[in-house]
Amino acid sequence: MSNVYLDEREYTIKSEVTEGGISYMNAVDFLNISRFINDCPNCGHDRVGNGEGTLSVDDSIINRTCKCGFRFEYDVDSGLSKKNIQQAIDEALSEM
Repeated sequence: MSNVYLDEREYTIKSEVTEGGISYMNAVDFLNISRFINDCPNCGHDRVGNGEGTLSVDDSIINRTCKCGFRFEYDVDSGLSKKNIQQAIDEALSEM
């Protein structure tokens, strides 16, 4: 497990390791995507917790929600290019 600090908030991220058939996300993959979703792409809100929104990282899936209703799920196996990430964000925005 790695602890990453962004804007004084702590996120726990599993590093890319396979143990007993369980795979974990590489922290760098999360950091590449987090710059696109730290601030909500819909309303600009940058807080999570206490009803403000959520951020979860599990295996290869990153989930980000916001109190405005924005919901984003991304599988890092889909690629880490800006184009792929932005397309997923645009799809999440169109579903609001």
